[in-house]
Amino acid sequence: VMVLYSDGVTEAVNTQREEFGTENLIKVIETHHQSDAQKIVDSVRQNLLDYIGDTQIYDDISLVAIKQN
Repeated sequence: VMVLYSDGVTEAVNTQREEFGTENLIKVIETHHQSDAQKIVDSVRQNLLDYIGDTQIYDDISLVAIKQN
């Protein structure tokens, strides 16, 4: 699995101004690495949105997953 992402993913902050970070991104990918690429993207997106809650998004959030079958 290859996941490409913009800094807006890891730098997105929650209501306590804590960044989502690389560690959270890796955890989601590790949890869903056996899923198809779309499921990986959907899972990261949902986890990110849950993490930031009502916080305004200030940067682009771009994410691509590539997986060989």
